[in-house]
Amino acid sequence: MRSTGLKVQAAMAEEILKEIRRKNCLSRRLRPFSDSGYVYFPLDREIPHLREMQGEFEFEERNNEGIRDILEMILGGRGRRIGWQRIGDALIFNAGSGISEKVCEAICSEIEIGQIYEIQGKIGGESRKPEIRLIYGNAHETSYRENGVNFILNPMSVMLSKGNIVERGIPYPELKNPRRVLDMFSGIGYFSLPLGRKFTLETMTCVDINNDALGYLKKSYEASGFKFELILENRDCRDISTGGKFDTIIMGNFKSLNYLPHALSHAADQCSIILHHLEPSDSISRADYEIMRKCSHLGYSAGVIDSHMVKSYSPHMWHISTLINVRRKAFDKI
Repeated sequence: MRSTGLKVQAAMAEEILKEIRRKNCLSRRLRPFSDSGYVYFPLDREIPHLREMQGEFEFEERNNEGIRDILEMILGGRGRRIGWQRIGDALIFNAGSGISEKVCEAICSEIEIGQIYEIQGKIGGESRKPEIRLIYGNAHETSYRENGVNFILNPMSVMLSKGNIVERGIPYPELKNPRRVLDMFSGIGYFSLPLGRKFTLETMTCVDINNDALGYLKKSYEASGFKFELILENRDCRDISTGGKFDTIIMGNFKSLNYLPHALSHAADQCSIILHHLEPSDSISRADYEIMRKCSHLGYSAGVIDSHMVKSYSPHMWHISTLINVRRKAFDKI
């Protein structure tokens, strides 16, 4: 539906979102979206000093109205403090929520929810399988739409956090015309598949050690009607079998800098690489230099095109997303 919103450059989106939330102006009825380097936030009311960003845009309606109301009606003030996220017809409560069967029944009777879970612990291990338990309904595949992609998954089998939706939309207007894409830690494709909506790809190679995640990636690819060639590799990304070279490489893993030599071994003579990494507060200013230094040592010149903080990971530790362009060095023959 058409409604008032803000059109924000992707690099500014996280800061603007914080301000919108502080002023309690973000619409709960409509869903933000990203497109062509911009993020669109629906508003309940205007923000005077951001008026130059405001306009009328087409937003999708959210399907989770009423969950918070039900929690508050049954649990009172405690219901306002319980965290949750909705993925299709699945509802996942934060650890320690203490949700009862009575609450689950009330939610499912009013809203199209068919499975309710509670998080049991942090996601761990290289396969990134979630630690959640089913507390109501039957575990089954669900689907939801994000960044133009119809994602399909089973919450018991694969990891998904509904946060970072802007970042998963690849908010880099400087990224130009990728054709051959490699996603070294693909999961269900939440970083790589949105590229298929933004660009005309030839091939996408997705690598993950969780075979369930790759299976759902393929289902999401098919459900979204993509036409580019999809290649799946169920292995450690250090053992990629393809002999091809890629013009765009995605590294959605906080240890991506450790895997940079393996990424460069699959890079074309000119290549764009998106790295997600963790940096302490006191080293953020040096992070770009360290990335360029590593690339130079490996025979590539590198330029940092964009580097921004996604969010705080822990006290004094930040999730950073960095886009670099690399070029193989030319050495004179002796």
